[in-house]
Amino acid sequence: MMANNAPNTESGEAKHTQSQKGYWRYQFVSTVIAVIVLGAIAGLITLASQGTLPTSVAFIAAVSWIAVFIWFARDFLNRIDEVEREDCLWSAYYALAFFIPVYPMWHYLHDKGLVEFPMPRIMFFATCGVYFVTFCARRLGWR
Repeated sequence: MMANNAPNTESGEAKHTQSQKGYWRYQFVSTVIAVIVLGAIAGLITLASQGTLPTSVAFIAAVSWIAVFIWFARDFLNRIDEVEREDCLWSAYYALAFFIPVYPMWHYLHDKGLVEFPMPRIMFFATCGVYFVTFCARRLGWR
């Protein structure tokens, strides 16, 4: 077989459009897979909590899901361009910079009787909110 040495006449915008379609296809497929797997893991954890399955199965399933999530995050960062990667990483930095001082301070204030016990669900959504706000701000030009 001979190699195709014809010049690529596809415009930069056509390449970008094709790349974006591939990106959204990848996002859709990986999200569907994550939801299905997370549902299965939730079922395994429920069965383990009822005593039907050994507890080790629930822990193995949870650790496996975390490992797959990390792998998908790494794969995602390898698929996007440099500007989008920088936006994602800056947003993650700000979300982590929010979480690290706030969560322990909330525990400390609780220990002193000044606030309620820290609620992980509130911290999770607040951290996601910081990520979302900083990501949108960067995408709107705040660099």
